[in-house]
Amino acid sequence: MSISTFYHKITYSLFFLGISYALSAQAVPTNPCKDVWVATDSKILMFSPEPGEIIKPILVPVNGSLSPLIEWTWTPALGMVDKNGNDGSRLLQPYFDIQKLGDLGGNAFKTSFIIKGKAPSLGCNVFASIDVIILARVKPYDAITPNGDDLNDYWAIDNISSYPEATITVIDRWGTPVFEGKGETYEERPFRGKLDSKLLPTGVYMYRIKPNADYPDVVGSLTIIR
Repeated sequence: MSISTFYHKITYSLFFLGISYALSAQAVPTNPCKDVWVATDSKILMFSPEPGEIIKPILVPVNGSLSPLIEWTWTPALGMVDKNGNDGSRLLQPYFDIQKLGDLGGNAFKTSFIIKGKAPSLGCNVFASIDVIILARVKPYDAITPNGDDLNDYWAIDNISSYPEATITVIDRWGTPVFEGKGETYEERPFRGKLDSKLLPTGVYMYRIKPNADYPDVVGSLTIIR
């Protein structure tokens, strides 16, 4: 084989290899939506404001594509604001302003917000959701006077009915439980300063309330006054 013929064969081989590579590259599908994405944390957790209490808006924990081709919308839009308190329902990272929900009266509230992203020029759509959990504050009273006059005869715990799975424990100074109850039944069977129908002595007792997995334990002291 002459040198000239050898080089011709190499040239033809490289030419056809180039065509083969080009065809295979064209055959690989491209995904124009791979960079269009959005993701949120699982929830926003906060306490319900008491009447007259002001709570500052908090940044919604969400991330997503920064492409200007994407149009963002929040559903529902109520509560989503920008850093100046204006409508933020079309922002990727708005603030959540609980005051926009109106007067909750300190009550519990739970809902889900959905963020949708559309890129019409790419034909892409994405969405994610985030739960908003507003906790009612558990507020135990600090004393009872169980003397039968129907005034402070039992231990009142505001909003305990909002947490039916709550566990309630009262112990004496030696660490012995003198009362154990549940949130779902507490209003019917509250602590009345008794243990097995016997009056407990005047003094200071400690309590621990576990409302639920989202709510930290509530601990403190309770005084029985006779």
